[in-house]
Amino acid sequence: MVELRRNSPLAKKFGKKTSEIEVPEGLSEVEREQFLKANGISNSEKPKTEDKKDQTISKVKHDEEIGELKEKLRKKEEKIGDLNKDRDDLRKERDTYKSRWERARSDFEEEQKKSNDYKEQLRKANDDIDAKKKEIKRLTEQPINVQVPEDTSETKKALKKAKKDNAELSGKIEELKAEITRLTADNSSKDSTIEHLNSTIKEFDTERARFEDTITLKDEEIEGLKNRMELSSEHLDVATSGLLIRQNVDEIASDLLDDGNYEIKLARNGSYMLIIPDVEGSAVCKNHRIMLPRLGELVPFSIKTEYPLNPVGNNIFRVELK
Repeated sequence: MVELRRNSPLAKKFGKKTSEIEVPEGLSEVEREQFLKANGISNSEKPKTEDKKDQTISKVKHDEEIGELKEKLRKKEEKIGDLNKDRDDLRKERDTYKSRWERARSDFEEEQKKSNDYKEQLRKANDDIDAKKKEIKRLTEQPINVQVPEDTSETKKALKKAKKDNAELSGKIEELKAEITRLTADNSSKDSTIEHLNSTIKEFDTERARFEDTITLKDEEIEGLKNRMELSSEHLDVATSGLLIRQNVDEIASDLLDDGNYEIKLARNGSYMLIIPDVEGSAVCKNHRIMLPRLGELVPFSIKTEYPLNPVGNNIFRVELK
């Protein structure tokens, strides 16, 4: 405690001859000197620091609180780093599947082009066969006017030429039939290849969608953690973990859920769920309970089950279902 001089500013303010003033705790030596000077107290009148022990204890406690806050901040930064790494790994895996999907798509388009070419060749071969058949029919139905030649040698030559032409035409017909059989078999094989490629592409699309959903949820989790980080020693957002109870096939409940509207996001593989406060959300919480009519279709229910309910920031909770 310090005795105020008659003419000190605080003595004038309170209208007293003398009074006592308590030096605030936690001031550095320079701040303490400035405080005394501002109130007209000389160095010789410096108060005896009876509360020196209290000031020391207060500063130690303050330093401990700062240390705890820094440690919590470090752990959050480590968690964000881990999540960023997981997100980067997922993106690399997604890019790998995307590359494979693009190659499969390219192979599919190439096979489809070949199939179209084979179909065009088959169509032309069929047209050629039809033309040959019509020509044969025309020749077989054409009336033959037999004229007895004066020279039998000419008749023999004509007959020999006709037999030769007929043999060549029969050979061409057999070749065309063999080509048709081959093209039909190739076309069937290409159709099977196309179906396999379509199935592979569909699987890639499903896998890519799963990766994109996972990355989106990771991004939201990371953003939630970043928003919770505060460097001030006076404030630190500390959420509480708890349990989510599934009472029946389409109802979940937890004391940590406040009444209001929520948006529910469920991973495609049903491994976890995010519960996000949203005034426009379709899921309504009443008396700490939320009804989800389609939950039974996505996550089978057999008996009453308790799941870990963990905060991820901004009042968002993550439920580990598997």
